[in-house]
Amino acid sequence: MAGSGSVAAAAPVDTEAQKKALEILRKLEAEWAAADSTQLVMPARKLSEAQVAEATRLLREAIAKQLEGSKPSMAGAPSAAPATPKTKVEKLEDLLELYKADKITSADYQDQRAKLLAEP
Repeated sequence: MAGSGSVAAAAPVDTEAQKKALEILRKLEAEWAAADSTQLVMPARKLSEAQVAEATRLLREAIAKQLEGSKPSMAGAPSAAPATPKTKVEKLEDLLELYKADKITSADYQDQRAKLLAEP
């Protein structure tokens, strides 16, 4: 396909799991390149359950390692007191903030607001 990027140009690989995942992607990319150029979709490829499970495990491992590096350290931080349930007013304020930040639609805002107001 013209203009499509290559997996080979990806960022440097840090972990063994990332190397294995990139290897799988490169194999798929080679299969795609070798496929009949008149086809609009890549030919179906059968993967065994073991291959799918291994690829899933590798990707989860790589994601977990990336997340570990991005989490701020909680060492020495004071322990938070148990959270108390929010009041109806606090819930409505939070909902309004979500709406103002365009995190929810107007319809979602109205539906959730009506549910909150209907609570005892």
